[in-house]
Amino acid sequence: MNENHRFLDINHLNKSFGGLHAIKDVSFSIGKNEIVGLIGPNGAGKSTLLKLIIGLLKPDSGSIVFKREKIHKFHTWNIVNLGISGTFQNMRPFTALPVIANVKLSCLSSRIRKKGEWLKKIDTRALEVLEFVGISDQAFNKASALSQGELKLLEIARAVATEPELLFLDEPFGGLSPAETDLMAESIMQLHSGGQFNSMHKEGPAMVIIGHKLKQLVRIVERIIVLNFGEIIADNTPEVVMKDKLVIESYLGKGDV
Repeated sequence: MNENHRFLDINHLNKSFGGLHAIKDVSFSIGKNEIVGLIGPNGAGKSTLLKLIIGLLKPDSGSIVFKREKIHKFHTWNIVNLGISGTFQNMRPFTALPVIANVKLSCLSSRIRKKGEWLKKIDTRALEVLEFVGISDQAFNKASALSQGELKLLEIARAVATEPELLFLDEPFGGLSPAETDLMAESIMQLHSGGQFNSMHKEGPAMVIIGHKLKQLVRIVERIIVLNFGEIIADNTPEVVMKDKLVIESYLGKGDV
């Protein structure tokens, strides 16, 4: 196997809820420098898969290996401190706190505390991250005052503040206006290519963008994994996936993508 694809390895993963087999023998790898789309219709198992990887759920069988270390039995905080972070479709900011305080909390993870210097400049660091995602003007407002699009950007800021080496974004374009969608896409591409907020590496983090809308993804990702009824039905470049007969029959032909 290419060394680049030893970064994250998902091996024969299974997860059931009662009689529902939500994830069925799923296997794939993510390379260290990749930006990948994970798509599928509602109920395909995308968010369940993310929760398995981030440690919020435990698999019934199979393994998750990150940087050659098995992590599928780890707690979420251990996984974050190893270098995996993510945002979720159902956002849960600390709404009573200022926006900057939400980001500062992420800066206090043990992964970041090891670097020491940040604790001396935590306000500056949090403001830099908020400026990067485009909402620094809201830094001292309560998170409850943010729009839907701004809340999604805050979620990215909180994840970025942990300096992830692998970042999952769950439905980052959901519910956004065209202008907000463009801003989100620009922030994602800059983060992946620039690595402005990853002091350990010159590159930005590897990224997996989860969604069910294909139009916004094809201009960002270099590879698309398609999940349907908990199974992978395609894994290839956007151009190949969009022409895949099984994908068209099972997914693309069933509604607006």
